[in-house]
Amino acid sequence: MLVKTRGIVLRHMKYGETSLIVDIFSEALGMRSYLVNGVRTARARNKAALYQLMSLLDLVVYEREGKSLQRIREAKPAHLYTRLPFELPRTAIGMFMAELAGKVLREASPQDDLFVFLFEAFRQLDLTAHSISNYHLSFLAHFCGWLGFQPDAAPWASTTQTAVFFDMQEGVFQDQAPDHPHHISPPLARTFAALIQLPLQESYRIPLSRAQRKELLDRMLEFYYLHVAHLSTIRSHDIWAEVLHG
Repeated sequence: MLVKTRGIVLRHMKYGETSLIVDIFSEALGMRSYLVNGVRTARARNKAALYQLMSLLDLVVYEREGKSLQRIREAKPAHLYTRLPFELPRTAIGMFMAELAGKVLREASPQDDLFVFLFEAFRQLDLTAHSISNYHLSFLAHFCGWLGFQPDAAPWASTTQTAVFFDMQEGVFQDQAPDHPHHISPPLARTFAALIQLPLQESYRIPLSRAQRKELLDRMLEFYYLHVAHLSTIRSHDIWAEVLHG
């Protein structure tokens, strides 16, 4: 059958001489893999660039039960990026977001609200005029909420009366260090709480040094590894470390 849906390209790879395989998280179908024939030729109606990583698309797709690779009938941009593919810091953060989402959602079923969150996260990364230095950290802080393990940060984000620790194993903020190494210490635990409380687009309000960003990113990824089964290592933040932590 034919299905009309929006989708986000979270992975693509060359296939044969002229084709692509793309993994798309779609609003109507969840995660699907598509074989797109003939897009890497000079005469292709839809060029390979349409299916570049992070692309936001309006799609008409074939959905055939039992097929590991589906087909796309029609595709066009749902949002035309103006800055994301052309500014290195935005590209680096977008690639990190796409890699994480692709690995976490590799067999995901349709989730309307989660799709809207991801769609808007990429769109706002393209559009925002504010600093994006903390954007990837804010994305991590909010994405875990859609995955079911976001901690309750409200009592801890603003209080200055006590030190704040975050126990990554238990997923809770507390005023004492746990008796294991899987925790975030002050002051970054409070920063994590503040990121959860602030909307993604307002992450620029939190002042962080380059070293603090790097440490918090490493600890937040550790939190994901503890709570997402079989999550393989996220590598894009190492490749783009100088950009992400600048």
